[in-house]
Amino acid sequence: MEEVEKLIKEGKYKDALNLVKGQEDSPIKFYYLALIYFKSGKLKEALRFAEKAKRTGSEPRFSTLYAYILYSLGYERQDVELLEKALKEMQKALMTNKQLENDYEFLYYMANTLYELEKYNEALDAVNKALAIKEDESLHKLKGDILFKLGKYEDAIKEYEKSIEKDENLYAIGFTYYKMGEYKKALEYLDKAIAINPENPYYYETKAEVLLELEKKDEAMKEINKALEIDPENPYLVSIEVEILSHLDQKKALKIAQDYIKYFEEYRDIFCEDIKDKKVKDDVKKEIEILCP
Repeated sequence: MEEVEKLIKEGKYKDALNLVKGQEDSPIKFYYLALIYFKSGKLKEALRFAEKAKRTGSEPRFSTLYAYILYSLGYERQDVELLEKALKEMQKALMTNKQLENDYEFLYYMANTLYELEKYNEALDAVNKALAIKEDESLHKLKGDILFKLGKYEDAIKEYEKSIEKDENLYAIGFTYYKMGEYKKALEYLDKAIAINPENPYYYETKAEVLLELEKKDEAMKEINKALEIDPENPYLVSIEVEILSHLDQKKALKIAQDYIKYFEEYRDIFCEDIKDKKVKDDVKKEIEILCP
């Protein structure tokens, strides 16, 4: 299977797939089919063959690949059960193969899985071990996210600054300053993120929230409108629109909330849950509470 591995490394997944399909059925064939589908983003097919490889064979790499696929599906679907299953598989793999403690790829997936399951201290330990093996920009970003969740904002910013040219890192710095109450710094970094990637609605959303904190309601309204131009049906953006409008035009704010709940019923629960945490004016809030029992 050396030729297959070579093709996979070169990103020639179709050629690798054709080569493997011609092989006789075996655990190793199922493993490579799972790996090819995994690398090409076809997670359902990858899971099917990973399960076959794991069921018919006993090589440790069968279990680790299975765990990585479970994590990826769990992350994609935001499915806690799949993420917990992925973690259990990784823990079992680690018990039978201690060398995984020094395996960068394993630690990468372990750290991400623990983060998604909100096990932040364990995730931090895993990400530090991975970074000790190899420097990686995405892992520094993950470490920053973990530190942010642990309330270590200054340390989080230091991690984000390691890739200061990336819009997602600039946004993360801006968002962190927003949470720290340093609104001018927050706006500075949010504007930098927007300059690089003006198509991300959440950058405008956070900028609108910062401006609202600064009592610049009209400016906040302009920013949330930019976000809604990109993603008009997004319940999180609409809840902030209603929040800002409740300070400018209560009648209009209530009308938008009513219409949204009426015409976008599939997003109703998300909107109603999100609006609870917004600083909506009391008169509007009472009416929305009736709409969101």
